[in-house]
Amino acid sequence: MTEIYAKARNVVVWIGLLGITTQNLLHCVENPPDDDQSPEYLRGWAINGDRIPANASTLNEEYKRLLSDLVQNPWFRRVWVIQEVAVAREVIVQTGRTTISWVAFSAALEKCSNNHEMKSVIEAVNTINTIRTARSQKPYYMDLFVLLERFRHCLASDERDKVFALLGLTSSSLAQERVVQVTPDYSKPAVEIYRSLTRQYINKRKNLDIICHATLPNHMPIPSWVPSWSWYDPGLSVLPKRRILGAQQFPMYWCCGDLELDRELLFGTELSGNRLWLNGLKFDAVSIIGSVATKVQDLGLELPINGVTDLLKEWESMSEICSHVYGANLEEAFRRTLLADAIGGKRYQGNTPSTLIATETDGSALINDCVRESSSDFVYFIEGRLEAAGEKSLSSLEEQLNSRIDLLEASMKRATIKRAFFVTEKGYMGLGPSSMEEGDLVYVLSGGQVPFILRPTRLAEGFSLVGESYVHGIMDGEATVLGIEVETMYLI
Repeated sequence: MTEIYAKARNVVVWIGLLGITTQNLLHCVENPPDDDQSPEYLRGWAINGDRIPANASTLNEEYKRLLSDLVQNPWFRRVWVIQEVAVAREVIVQTGRTTISWVAFSAALEKCSNNHEMKSVIEAVNTINTIRTARSQKPYYMDLFVLLERFRHCLASDERDKVFALLGLTSSSLAQERVVQVTPDYSKPAVEIYRSLTRQYINKRKNLDIICHATLPNHMPIPSWVPSWSWYDPGLSVLPKRRILGAQQFPMYWCCGDLELDRELLFGTELSGNRLWLNGLKFDAVSIIGSVATKVQDLGLELPINGVTDLLKEWESMSEICSHVYGANLEEAFRRTLLADAIGGKRYQGNTPSTLIATETDGSALINDCVRESSSDFVYFIEGRLEAAGEKSLSSLEEQLNSRIDLLEASMKRATIKRAFFVTEKGYMGLGPSSMEEGDLVYVLSGGQVPFILRPTRLAEGFSLVGESYVHGIMDGEATVLGIEVETMYLI
């Protein structure tokens, strides 16, 4: 099918017969009022004869709402249609008699990038556009794992197609020993396909990144360490999505330090079984779990500047238990935990700016008052862009926050949505899967970027993987130099 779409002169995407208002929107996007390519008598007019608003080219809130409703169309959730657009020479989106180029349509979606509910669709469209560009370049590289991450929200009537539908888009310039190969075979059940893919990835890439996408409870009978690609939850992993292009992906964290995967242990026994043998160390146990951030409103990012949510107050109160671990850096540790210590997909570097510390000089006390008043404000400061903030008025600060907070808000959403804040028995704070329970164990596993939350099985033989986590203070191998004994164990 990939070859058929690639050879077609153009591909028409039919999204159904939509209302006249939505058709006006698409016409407006394709023919903005200031578009010199449109005939003069058509500029500024909708297809039903209404005048297009002067600011339509920048998409007002009403048009953004219409786009948000539009992307709920089932077409945007089908995994098999990805290749139709990704490999086609020209793509046209059509509803009724209204048509719009794919380029103009995706550009309009990009203007709604701050809409959290549209995030998965916008990311998928951006990935498709990247694939379209990359396929014209040599060598073309596209990793299957990247595609599985980016299109996990898409649906298929057959669970096996969540993998098979993406194979036509993959290609690799990697050395053969690192290539993950999958052959479509509908005689095998989805569980076997997912499990084999997971083992292959661990073996070829020599890390545990892929199991970061596995979590309890599973929605199909599958080992806890195997990602169920047929199910999507935006809060599965604190790790940012892999780069779409480029074979080299440097880890953001390196919690395991020098603990390397023992491939003989991994693949010496039960190659087709449900157990995954690993080396690791038990760092701590989960002691207290806070409420789960289920939606953006829980974080207060859309509240007035003096608003703080009950959830963030609860989490901050819990963090005070950790004062003996983080000392004078407790507030900074809490703020960085809410970002999983990463901004815009990159690891935060350096110390929090001095403007975070309330003093009586250069007006920084005023800044800290503002930081404590709003959950979004302190996120801004972590990036360290306000070295001279003490000289600015509160109104000036608000203006800067309004214009530059988007990246940081997105980072906070990525780290916290669908996740719970927790404190360990030793007094460390972190973010973990919503399904974790008090008494679950925090393990550092060989080959793992992040700590993992494990739960002993009822028979005390092996562990179930609850999910991965962020634990502030052990993300760069600190736990591996504490003299904790490394043990051999297995996940089931």
